[in-house]
Amino acid sequence: MKTVQTYLREADREGLLESIVYDELYNMDLLLEYQDKTVSEIRDAIKKRMNGLIEYLLSLEVVPSDHDVLYMVEATSYDKEYNHEHRTLTRVNLNEIRKDIYANSYAFEFSDWAETLGYLVADNKLTQNYMTELLTQYLRETSFFGFDPEARQERVKEVYDDLEQSMKEIKEGLIASAGKSLEMHEKELGLPIDEKDQRQDDLWSKSNAAEKRYNRYCNWRERSCILESLGEKPPLFVDDIKEERDNKRFEEAVFRILQMKDPKTFRWLLTKEQSFELIYDISVYGIAPLSDERVGKCILWKYSRGENGELIDNYKDLDDKAKIDAFYSYFGRNVLEELSKYGCADEKLLNMLRKGS
Repeated sequence: MKTVQTYLREADREGLLESIVYDELYNMDLLLEYQDKTVSEIRDAIKKRMNGLIEYLLSLEVVPSDHDVLYMVEATSYDKEYNHEHRTLTRVNLNEIRKDIYANSYAFEFSDWAETLGYLVADNKLTQNYMTELLTQYLRETSFFGFDPEARQERVKEVYDDLEQSMKEIKEGLIASAGKSLEMHEKELGLPIDEKDQRQDDLWSKSNAAEKRYNRYCNWRERSCILESLGEKPPLFVDDIKEERDNKRFEEAVFRILQMKDPKTFRWLLTKEQSFELIYDISVYGIAPLSDERVGKCILWKYSRGENGELIDNYKDLDDKAKIDAFYSYFGRNVLEELSKYGCADEKLLNMLRKGS
């Protein structure tokens, strides 16, 4: 495998600059910076700035790496407007994927330029076929904090300092919004929220799971090619997260929701008085979407559909305490049923559920 700097030096410079222009013309910050310029002038400015960066990067002495590998992977993502498939640049640690082919990938916006230039580029067919796109995405990541080396270092330091301060404030409980979902913020701001019923949530969960499986497979395929190119045998593809890992995630999410049942524990965890709305929002919008899909199915949603399709308010005419009791009664029964399907061995969790049922 060759380094990023080698591919950058061998690249068709004009073709690469054209690719960068196409990519950058969607950058709103850049368009605001050049709002008084014509399109032709903006194109020339982008090319001049990026060409200067490329020349500087080619002049640097690289820091060789024997474990950082870049590759292109096909992925699909969903938003409210459309589904779309795209290719994305991914960085992995070779030693880590040897142990676990599904190991985390890493960004490199903060990394030193000399180090990133020494990253190895996979010989995979997809990566080689889209080398211009890889280099375009590489240069976008590399220039994320600016084009001038000294100014970039100052900006990176500022971001690190801000991040450390934010982490300190989160640990000290000074940032009340930490861990809140977008839906929870929207609700606090009084913005309209479209409540999903159980059937809608089930369909969403299946769609989300299918997307994750697709992306997981595409990453497995490209990482397997990397290992095979080194004469190593990759593991077989596991179509989904192992059952044991799924069950563990399910149990951890259930435990977090059960913790909020006790008013004192709730106050200690969130520094707020317990209420049904907070329990419901944290469970539905904060915990359930990030855990096993069974969690959402165990929750008594505010609304469900009757046999004739009519909308039913499941907490109608109940006061706050009665809503909490109804929530946990339904949740406990359904969780126990799910746990019985595979024989949960977590006695602490089982005791919490039995006491509440």
